[in-house]
Amino acid sequence: MNIRHYGTVFLLIVFASMASAEDKAKADPSGTWRWDYEMNGESFNDSMKLVLKKDGKVEGKYFGRDRTAKIEDGRFVDGKLEASISLDFDGTDVKLTFSGPVKGDEIAGNVKADFNGENYEFPWEPKRSVKLEDVVGTWEISINAGDTVREPTVTIAKKEGKEEYEATLVSQDGNEVKLKDLKVGDNHLVFSLLTEFNGGTLKADFKGRPYGDKVAGSVQFDLDGQTGEGSFKGKRKADKKKKD
Repeated sequence: MNIRHYGTVFLLIVFASMASAEDKAKADPSGTWRWDYEMNGESFNDSMKLVLKKDGKVEGKYFGRDRTAKIEDGRFVDGKLEASISLDFDGTDVKLTFSGPVKGDEIAGNVKADFNGENYEFPWEPKRSVKLEDVVGTWEISINAGDTVREPTVTIAKKEGKEEYEATLVSQDGNEVKLKDLKVGDNHLVFSLLTEFNGGTLKADFKGRPYGDKVAGSVQFDLDGQTGEGSFKGKRKADKKKKD
């Protein structure tokens, strides 16, 4: 048995191989888009959390100026995103329609505003970014290692009463492992597993890129000097308690 295969087997045994060589992302607007702008001398920071469905429909929410709105008529066709929201500004109905081509993690588009029958148009240049708050939830991971498929879950949650987050891996058998060094950098989710195994120490470093409710990445591990790497992809479970 070569070193790489040996290391992979051990990683699967502890169900920590939830990470892996990052899949090449297809054109997809899923994720959190953030942008800054000024209006009447004030600065604002708005965002949208989007999820692309199989039929090209885009769902999600807008957050900005102390308001939240559900995405309406969202669609993604031929690399171009279009999404609308309806807001109430002091009793006046306003419809905003955002559109533009998605190129990597950037959009160079515009937003059209229908304000009380008057139409306006402004530049819209959001950037997709990942923060820990964007990856909270339970992720179902699929690991394929030859004839073996493992499906652990990883749950990321905010600590109660604190501005900190924690992550836990649970195997198919219900074994639970606390993950370490949870952070986000360069739009990648990073964490580590450190555990004892058969008298030795297994260390696994995970790095994955989330796109909305999907994630894919790589893992590098070391079992007492024997190293290896693997790949994973996963999907976040829907939160049935969350209301629109």
